[in-house]
Amino acid sequence: MQLSNYAIHKWLLGNESSVFLDADGWKHPPAIGDFKPDLYAQHPLSGLLIIGEAETAESMLQIHAEQQIAAFIIRCAREENAIFVLAVPWYMRAYANAALRRILQSLGVSIQAVVIDELGE
Repeated sequence: MQLSNYAIHKWLLGNESSVFLDADGWKHPPAIGDFKPDLYAQHPLSGLLIIGEAETAESMLQIHAEQQIAAFIIRCAREENAIFVLAVPWYMRAYANAALRRILQSLGVSIQAVVIDELGE
């Protein structure tokens, strides 16, 4: 499932007005530290902040991915109502979940976070 479709339909109820995507034809997301997320959105009514990052199998194994994810988690932790969404290939889902738990634990924060793949949540 595509990261943007997932976020738009699951949390934004189809409202694309507050969606920023690192893709042609969209408003680009703001930088968070040294990184730019693939998706940055805020629900216009609830204020829910959604930060999303899509990784390939190869990129998920790089230290750069962990650094990005950590920066995005820290940003989410500063909000009262936020979620971090990590999109990976289906066969990387278990690895991504473990990496996400490890990063959350190392940062000492607790946020709502989810790993999705192209097959769905």
